[in-house]
Amino acid sequence: MATVTDIDADMTLELNGADVTPDRFQRAIRAFFGMVGEVTKSVCDGKPRVEWRVQVKAGSNLIGMNSVPGFRPETVGLIASTIRDGIVALEENNLSHPPHFSDAALRHVHDLAETLVIKRLQDFSLRLWTRKHSLAVTDRLATSSTLLLTKQVEDYGSIDGKLQTLSERGAMRFVIYETLTDRGISCFIKPDQLSDAMKSFQQRVEVYGLIGYRPDGVPVSIDVDDIVQFPKREAVPDFWEVHRILRAAG
Repeated sequence: MATVTDIDADMTLELNGADVTPDRFQRAIRAFFGMVGEVTKSVCDGKPRVEWRVQVKAGSNLIGMNSVPGFRPETVGLIASTIRDGIVALEENNLSHPPHFSDAALRHVHDLAETLVIKRLQDFSLRLWTRKHSLAVTDRLATSSTLLLTKQVEDYGSIDGKLQTLSERGAMRFVIYETLTDRGISCFIKPDQLSDAMKSFQQRVEVYGLIGYRPDGVPVSIDVDDIVQFPKREAVPDFWEVHRILRAAG
């Protein structure tokens, strides 16, 4: 993990862990560059747009971005602080768009966070440095209510997975991690459903309701109508029990 003395770029993305795959690396860097570009465009609207150059140190896990000389330090600093404050607001589930974060910028932030929730239990983490200040990027960012506004298609259906992360911040919701993909999906519930959600905490469930999908077909949220808990493993008969039941019935 990097320390302050390792950082000498205006903005830096730090990738850590044993599971930094080529695909994950490319997705994270592409999202980082896209986010910086969109926020820069908004901050510099009506004045010369700050240009960036990439800094990669040999043997390090740090991808830096420095402004081209000649741009006002105040403007460069404003871009860096805007990105930091915006990420903090999204992590805390602020429901309004952070300043200078367009829909396109939010999509890039969501793509960055998605690199954390794909194969969630693997050894991988992200840290954003703005000048000498660091900020850990967590999987809460992927289920931010604001980022979920990027969904474009809705349809009724069901999702099954393990229910985790109950929260009342911004909106009453929980997160389930899909059984097949281990991808976190925000499930928005009504107050009278909270008891059922709490009873199913850390259990595998199937939730029914209106699912919001991204343009690429990936589900990102569901407005929950019903929660059904799967039976616990010890309550499910094994092969020999099923065999005995069938023989007795025949």
